[in-house]
Amino acid sequence: MRYHRPMQDQHDAHPEPATWSNAHAHFLAEAGAVLAAPLDDEQLLTNLAHLAVPFLADWCAVALANADGHLRRVALVCADPADEPVAEAMRRFPLRPNLSNVYSQAYADGQSELLEDLTPEFFDRAIADEPYRALIKRIAPRSILTVPLIVRGAPRGAITFMLAASGRRHTPESCRLAEELVRRAAIAVENAQLYRGVRRRVAELATMQRVARAAVSALRLDQLCQTVVEQIHQAFGYQLVSIYLREGDALHLQAYVGYDAVLREIRLDQGVSGRVVRTGKPAFVRDARTDPDFIAVMPGINQGIIIPLHYAGSPVLGTISVESTGEPALDEGDLAILKLLADQISVAVVNARLFARVEESATRFRSLVETAGSVIFCLDPALRITEFNREAERVFGASRAQVLGSHYLERFVDLHERAILGDLAHRALSGETLAPFEWSVRMATGEERSFVWTVSCRRDATGRPAELFIVGQDVTRLRQAEEARLALERKMFEAQRLESLGVLAGGIAHDFNNMLAAILGNASLLLLDLPPDSEAAHAARQIELVTQRAADLVGQMLAYAGRGRFNIQPLDLNELVAEMIVLLRVSVAKGAVLVQHLTTQLPAIEADAAQVRQVVMNLIVNASEALDPTGGTVTITTSVREIDAHTSRQSFVTPDLAPGLYVCLTVEDNGIGMSEATIARIFDPFFTTKFTGRGLGLAAVLGIVRAHRGALAVSSALGRGTTFTVLFPASGVSLDPQNTPLAPALVPRPGITRPLVLVIDDEDDVRRMVVRLLERGGYTALGAADGESALALCRGLQQPIAAVLLDLTMPHLGGEEVLRALQQLRPGLPVVLMSGYTTDEMRLRSGVGSAAAFVHKPFAAGELLEVLARVIAAAARS
Repeated sequence: MRYHRPMQDQHDAHPEPATWSNAHAHFLAEAGAVLAAPLDDEQLLTNLAHLAVPFLADWCAVALANADGHLRRVALVCADPADEPVAEAMRRFPLRPNLSNVYSQAYADGQSELLEDLTPEFFDRAIADEPYRALIKRIAPRSILTVPLIVRGAPRGAITFMLAASGRRHTPESCRLAEELVRRAAIAVENAQLYRGVRRRVAELATMQRVARAAVSALRLDQLCQTVVEQIHQAFGYQLVSIYLREGDALHLQAYVGYDAVLREIRLDQGVSGRVVRTGKPAFVRDARTDPDFIAVMPGINQGIIIPLHYAGSPVLGTISVESTGEPALDEGDLAILKLLADQISVAVVNARLFARVEESATRFRSLVETAGSVIFCLDPALRITEFNREAERVFGASRAQVLGSHYLERFVDLHERAILGDLAHRALSGETLAPFEWSVRMATGEERSFVWTVSCRRDATGRPAELFIVGQDVTRLRQAEEARLALERKMFEAQRLESLGVLAGGIAHDFNNMLAAILGNASLLLLDLPPDSEAAHAARQIELVTQRAADLVGQMLAYAGRGRFNIQPLDLNELVAEMIVLLRVSVAKGAVLVQHLTTQLPAIEADAAQVRQVVMNLIVNASEALDPTGGTVTITTSVREIDAHTSRQSFVTPDLAPGLYVCLTVEDNGIGMSEATIARIFDPFFTTKFTGRGLGLAAVLGIVRAHRGALAVSSALGRGTTFTVLFPASGVSLDPQNTPLAPALVPRPGITRPLVLVIDDEDDVRRMVVRLLERGGYTALGAADGESALALCRGLQQPIAAVLLDLTMPHLGGEEVLRALQQLRPGLPVVLMSGYTTDEMRLRSGVGSAAAFVHKPFAAGELLEVLARVIAAAARS
């Protein structure tokens, strides 16, 4: 149950003190003492959470919003000390959208939110992160109240009160008390902010002189700008500070602090900064929404002060900007401070530019060369080395002092490459503009690296070539990254192709199951009317047999699609492999020798035994058929393998392999092997190297492995045999030989009263077959071709309906909607769902969890009658 409590109601009419009970009044008095403490916001709210537990809740959590608007947990308190390990584990999870939306919903809406009667299924739907969901389920909250923390009219965070182990529920009184507590906490936070603001203003004048001294003491322009923004940020606590200086018709970023994203250049006709430069007047943007020129480079910025920098009537030099998300809000005091600072900064900028002119000619070139991460060297027109930077020293293995004056080609270039590079150098000296080119260099360590080279020519005042400026950028990692990206793209394409084939197989299997249901059911009806020893009865049994084989093929298709029906239980892989080897010795190719190496004390796996048998059978049979006609060996090995994060990224056909302990099955043959082109297709349905249309084979194997959260790898080469490796997650469950499935119960015989059963299926053949089958089984059956007619029939019937057989997939009105409508019309009516989908897929669909039972198409007559008798008997008992 979910509903909102509007927070504005709390502000419009606060409860009078007389309305609180003695216990509540005492609690609020204690809260007042906590909130009056001179602490920061986080410590204050943490103490408040400890006070709320256990009086208001079994668990109390507090989240505050960062400057970017994202919530972060600052406190999590539990009532029971035994729950502290769970609380500690939860504290390690940062708040993300896929963990819980309780905080964010109340924070975004500004309204209290109450969730009641919570079940594990609610958290399965609401929380995508499995470890976090497991922790929530250990807490098992039944009622959650989240109240937004509203400070100065804006959401600042949220406080959540959870009731779990105590069995209590949130009442209107407790909700009101919690909201009053949060309201008082918001007032305390606001008062603390006002107090800090007063203290801040007192310190501003003292720190202003320090900022001004730091500004005028920096002579380099870049150092000056960075010093200014850092000093302003530290001294006055402004979130976002930047300096732009004018160059031509644009402002260029010089320094900034606090930003995740910035504009490197702002045109003079662009934004508030451009307007300030054009007008020469400061701008105070109190609300960004009201200023069309305001450019928010980061989410959440809603205020800004932009001050022009100019000196002694000169044109505007640039701007200094302070921006804020509103915490704390900018005001006129900030504007006044920044105006005063701007005068000092303008003087410092002029001084720094004058100093830079004096120093520039002597230091610029050397600074650029030595601080660059690229190889940089210069050659005179005779190709002698005149400059050699540190990166060049590292790459070529020689110091600058050793190489200055030496001939570059003779010292560093192989004889057979000198003509090519010499021609490029002379073309650049002659005035030709050379395009960047790639050339490999063998480094002093012997490693060969790829570089992209650019060559430009500097000319003297008379226009004659003076020097070649050569820059080399190491692109080896870029080339390797590009190769890795292409390999990943190929791998992703292969995974998408397999997934698409799986979806296609699943869809075909669903439709085919409807046809098989009609065939199998009608064959069962024929057998009821025919003499057992007649030829017609024999033919009907053959139809049943062929239909069952077709159903097995559909099961393989569903297995390939990863949607097979599994009976998951702890399984000893060694025992299953040994059993299959005995059975397959007479089925494998003649001359094939089966060798087994089964590791003892193998951990159990949780799997469907029939599906794993199919995997083992397919791999062994395929391996035997790949052997030379004269014979060969197939080696079957089991082992345990630890998969870490690095190994899990290796080339498995199923790439989403989680790190952990796995039980490994390896089937290796010394047969003819496969080419890369064949390996790329072996998991396609019906692909074979023997003849066309053989079956699903390895496609079904892949689907089964994926459905069991395992992995599959294949390695092969022509003439060198093939190795298939299958990994199944190891289970912590011990094998229990006594845990064997019970034999199916006998089908109950219908009573003399012939109970009425309603059959709803849009497939005419299936519907008529089921009706006839029920009539023969002792029931009265009515058929409906769609949901609308079925509901109309149900409303018109006066006699009781014992049960409903409902197809899940129908046009117009779907099975889920019909199910809900039937339960409203006739509460307690047992409904058995029929579908070509698997049981697991049906349970995942919303609204079908209340069905009495599921029957998978195609079904045998006895299976359907048994399920029907069971649900009718259960309904009668209830």
